[in-house]
Amino acid sequence: MKKLIFLAIIALAATGCKTQKKVVPTGNATGSTVTTAQLTPTQLASRQSTWSTLQCGGHIDFTGGGKSLGSNMQMRMECGKSIYISMRPALGIEVARMVITDSTVLVVDKIHRRYIKENVSLLTAGIPITVAALQDIFLGRVHVLGSGTLNGSNLSHITISPRDGGSVALPREQFKGFDYQYLLDEQNRVTALQVRPTGAARNATYAVNYLDQALTKAGPVAVSLDISTQIKGNSLTLSLDYENLKWNEKVEISNEDPGNYKRYDGKELLKLLGND
Repeated sequence: MKKLIFLAIIALAATGCKTQKKVVPTGNATGSTVTTAQLTPTQLASRQSTWSTLQCGGHIDFTGGGKSLGSNMQMRMECGKSIYISMRPALGIEVARMVITDSTVLVVDKIHRRYIKENVSLLTAGIPITVAALQDIFLGRVHVLGSGTLNGSNLSHITISPRDGGSVALPREQFKGFDYQYLLDEQNRVTALQVRPTGAARNATYAVNYLDQALTKAGPVAVSLDISTQIKGNSLTLSLDYENLKWNEKVEISNEDPGNYKRYDGKELLKLLGND
């Protein structure tokens, strides 16, 4: 249990999931009905409104290495700039936090007074996962790698085709090493982001599963989702639930090094999956 809080906040940067869960019906978030056959990239993009900041509370349930952990959390985002996630298991007291920018990732373990601060490539492994892309993943918004959130300027970058129970949005160009696509239900809500590695691991499918949505100032966004991945052969799964979403208000996010903490090399990030 000693390392679970630190591992949970690290795993938030991952974006795969092994299984799909049933989406909880929430009604049509846009207030209008568009049949699957009618859905176009323009209509899908029009649902994704612009925003500047987000702050919310919520809860994380984490499983990994045969152990589990639940904790309250706080999240803050500056659109396209930074993500702040704070683990607060009891009484609102922060025990760990992660701050991601397009250049760095900072992970702070306040219990053991240690931290890691490295180039964000430590987590992205060369894949063009920007802060904006991570934000869209966390919020269940369609994103085209390399050109940003689906909007009026990149509509030609995806195609939408019918499927049983809904439709699928597929980018015309895929990043070398994997294919990805978005699944939508009959009400055109994003239900999953699926990733299929190419090559030797071609049969392995991963996904982020969006379980519930709410209509917000940024359009319909996920308020309950599952994320899971594997690191060094260990399966890590996170269930995230957001509450009290506040948009476009002033937020403060700092990625300054904590004072009087021991700094670990980035390689220690993966070593934390070892035994206590």
